[in-house]
Amino acid sequence: MARLRDGKAPKDAYSPTIDSLARSFNQEIALAYMESYNMNTSPDKMVIARMESSGKTGARLQALAQQLSKAQSEKIYTEQYGNYTLQLLDLEELPARLFGSLFSGFEQSYVLQLDNYMIFSPDIASLRALIDDINAGEVWGRSVAQKSFLEETLQEGNFSLYLNTVNAWYILNRYVQEENREDLLQNSSLIRRFNQVSVQFARAENQYYTSVLFRRQERNTDGGQEGFEEELTIPFASRLISPPYPIQNAIDRSREVVVQDSMQVLHNITATGSRGWTDSLQTQVRGALQQVELGNDKRLRYVFATANRIQAIDNLGRNLEHFPFNVGDTLRLQRLAVFDFEKNRDYRFLVDDALGNLYMFDTRGNAIPGWQPRRMDYRLAATPQHVRVGGRDVILVLLENGYVYALNTKGETYPGFPFSLRVPITSEGVIRAGADLRRSVVTVVTRYGEVVEFNLQGQVVKREQLPRPSKSAMFDLVPDASGRSYIIVRQDQGKVAAFDQDLEELFEKRYVTSTPKIVQYFNFGGAIRYTPSPKPARRKHTYTVRMPA
Repeated sequence: MARLRDGKAPKDAYSPTIDSLARSFNQEIALAYMESYNMNTSPDKMVIARMESSGKTGARLQALAQQLSKAQSEKIYTEQYGNYTLQLLDLEELPARLFGSLFSGFEQSYVLQLDNYMIFSPDIASLRALIDDINAGEVWGRSVAQKSFLEETLQEGNFSLYLNTVNAWYILNRYVQEENREDLLQNSSLIRRFNQVSVQFARAENQYYTSVLFRRQERNTDGGQEGFEEELTIPFASRLISPPYPIQNAIDRSREVVVQDSMQVLHNITATGSRGWTDSLQTQVRGALQQVELGNDKRLRYVFATANRIQAIDNLGRNLEHFPFNVGDTLRLQRLAVFDFEKNRDYRFLVDDALGNLYMFDTRGNAIPGWQPRRMDYRLAATPQHVRVGGRDVILVLLENGYVYALNTKGETYPGFPFSLRVPITSEGVIRAGADLRRSVVTVVTRYGEVVEFNLQGQVVKREQLPRPSKSAMFDLVPDASGRSYIIVRQDQGKVAAFDQDLEELFEKRYVTSTPKIVQYFNFGGAIRYTPSPKPARRKHTYTVRMPA
């Protein structure tokens, strides 16, 4: 690893401490680029380095943190996220100074110790997402396709490059030289067909051997008119009154779906597409059905709101201890948000009513001060969202009349809020957390198709209008389950169109009926899957749309 350091790093008071820290890493280092969802933004990245001794590296890292703290007259910033500690080292280009200019592009570095590895990221949200993926089992070791691919690569190599051409398509488009862009686009089908690629060099007996692998991961062939594939149709005896709720199996955490019909029955659809359990609630779910780990066994439970209650059940439909609890007999709840501020399963349940009042409770049904109620000016447009920025918890609340609020955990308003978008909205936003409130950006779309970006200081930084062919055309922003990517949906007299994050049209589909459709978006990397169904419906249809070149 010492050979990677090219001597281009500046010499200053921090250099001896950084040199000492660099010597505590050995054997392995990786530069990882995260999947990007549009061409206009730089992809998130991480540096992952193996520590010779976690104790030695940790001590030297803290020595650098103390030196920075003293020089900048600021307290060392750390954040506890579940069982992990995230720490900020506010020093520009720290990975490049540690490992060489190949690892440049870090305005500041958040660090995470994970087993024998130290992980650096310029964005704390990326580290939180990594921890969430690990806790959910979304790792290479549990991916059949990724394990099969790695088994065909060299197990010992001095240099390895791994690339998934489907997941990296936007990155390839962003960084390809302009004179080569035409070749990239013309050969896009071939490039993405062999989507698992590795280039490796290995030294043996004073020689270097090269291994290049192009592997085609088995995928369903494209079919259907205009590139659509109807993958699954499930009929129900009674009309559906809910969208499909994506969940995980409480035992093995495989992907499943729950829907509710007009008889107030919840139906579970398993990962294989078969019918699972059913449960008669005798009441309608308001908003989304969510899952949290409740109880000593840390199993996933179902949490949701009904007209005036917050309910939590297990996978057999049994009520959990302390549930359900009444919010108020005269209230008409609209939706439920679940927050785990400290990632310690000390959940807070936030519900809103038809008048725009907010109520917050803990897992025992105790009311939280400042939220009984927290009165808003109008009805909510979407479920409140939580983000942590620089140690501050921010609860984003969007109202149907276009007003935007940013609240702390006590229900108090942050400076710069509320402010008005001056047009109505009916869907949630997507938050990209930055190092501070100014650099944390929220993207929303108004009912009339204007895409607005603002930061968490209440400053609008960008506005852009999508095509609106008629006055009846209405727009919603539809994020995926992780909240990391989204599409924008336009509905107009039975026609449903979707736009990507670059505001390019992905497709337009005409339906027989003009009733508004419930649209959900699932991003599995490189392909969009969306599920539209009428309100209400007897069936649901799932389509896959390959990302356009």
